[in-house]
Amino acid sequence: FTFSFIVSIVQSEIAGDFLTNNNGPFLPKADCCMAVGYYNNVITLLGGYKSESSNDVIEYNIDENVFSFSPNSLSGNVGAFSHFWVQNGANIYIINPEGTALLVYDLSSKRLTDNWQDAVIPERVDWQACIAYAHNVLYIMGGGDGTAAQ
Repeated sequence: FTFSFIVSIVQSEIAGDFLTNNNGPFLPKADCCMAVGYYNNVITLLGGYKSESSNDVIEYNIDENVFSFSPNSLSGNVGAFSHFWVQNGANIYIINPEGTALLVYDLSSKRLTDNWQDAVIPERVDWQACIAYAHNVLYIMGGGDGTAAQ
């Protein structure tokens, strides 16, 4: 397993013969639209598209080659159809599902902060925006009002 392979699993729901020739390990749930981060030899998968699992935290321990659900679930839903998250250091910056605010998941403490620094996205970007980080600046691009991509 490589990090890019896990990301591709997360971004396309497991179905059919996608993993026919793979001996595992397998994700403990079939889902898509998760945020992904790496810290301390653990890959963490946050949220998902399906409402019953959009606050799940799954950890993949690289040394042990094992997926497991974290006992700490998220305080809110996380998931979108875009690149709605970006990692910098131990922090994953996430556009909330409504596209109005930023969440931060700290991989070292395994805690989610809602409405990070009370930052408000000036124009609603819904679940279609992308976020990037460069030179100590978060960039939010694209998005929509929930009816059509902009």
